[in-house]
Amino acid sequence: MLTATLLRMAVLEPEIFQAVKYTVWAERKVEAVGRHVDSEMGIAAPVVNSLKEEQRTPLDGINPEAQAFVVLMFASWRDWKQATKRNG
Repeated sequence: MLTATLLRMAVLEPEIFQAVKYTVWAERKVEAVGRHVDSEMGIAAPVVNSLKEEQRTPLDGINPEAQAFVVLMFASWRDWKQATKRNG
């Protein structure tokens, strides 16, 4: 969620959040998560079971909350990329 927020702020307040240290950090997180998203179905795995926080093993299935975070992150990354192309 921090990655999505940072990239949204980089679009809204580029003079503050376009600093290389912020956007490079965010892009590394997008790449790391992207390695765990099925390219055909778009499902992130492994994920935690948000209904059983004490569970120490990855959830064998889909976590809707994790999927929502992935969608938010990739949408903000896409928008940030478009904004940086427009602004040079």
